[in-house]
Amino acid sequence: LAMEDSINHAGAGDLPLGELGMHASNVAVLYNKMGRSAQAVEASERAVRLLREDPQAKGLPLLATLTLARHLAEDARYAEAVALFEEVLGPIEASGAHTWVVVGQTWLATLWMRLGQHARAAQLLARDDGDMPTSVRGARVIQRVQLARALGQPGGRALTAQLDTLAPGESGQGLIARIAAAPLGAAADTLRNAPRWAEMARCAERYGAQIQALVALASAASTLGDHLRAVDAARQAKALLDDAIS
Repeated sequence: LAMEDSINHAGAGDLPLGELGMHASNVAVLYNKMGRSAQAVEASERAVRLLREDPQAKGLPLLATLTLARHLAEDARYAEAVALFEEVLGPIEASGAHTWVVVGQTWLATLWMRLGQHARAAQLLARDDGDMPTSVRGARVIQRVQLARALGQPGGRALTAQLDTLAPGESGQGLIARIAAAPLGAAADTLRNAPRWAEMARCAERYGAQIQALVALASAASTLGDHLRAVDAARQAKALLDDAIS
């Protein structure tokens, strides 16, 4: 919120539109991490407008539009998100920004999985990413883990081993990886670890990850017959989700 206020004040000054646009894009990312998807969309739309008005922005409006598509997907505005993804991925690839193409395809794969379009998601995730930065490869393995889980496919242990290499530990992307892989492991392990992961996500203001950790905890507790704990975790997750929607 402080950053958003700074953008409003800077807008009355002489800062370049492109710089203001990048600040607005950063605000959108922060809102997304906080689970405030509607506000993330608003800030991202502002970023796109500002960058498009700056003749010096070059390829940044395309990348900002790609990020807007992701925020729209997070806000469950799927038709708009798909349209934007399809609009910008081709031009971004033509520009030679290969990494951003793979990042965008990973975001789009996530959207398709949410819509139950697993074949489309699998096609996007099958693209070779061996030359990508470790963080991008880790994000794609996380999506492959979730796809395998959704389809009930074998190979979860191999994917989890990849995650351990690409996104080790329990901070940053490592925390997201541990939460994503939890349903592929033993319920007792999830029951032991998920409360810690949820608290770490809360401290990092990664509320989406916190919700996922609580859902994993509820599922593990239910599997092990600890129904009171399952209900408590599910209620905590719902409360977070309701707060994000409001």
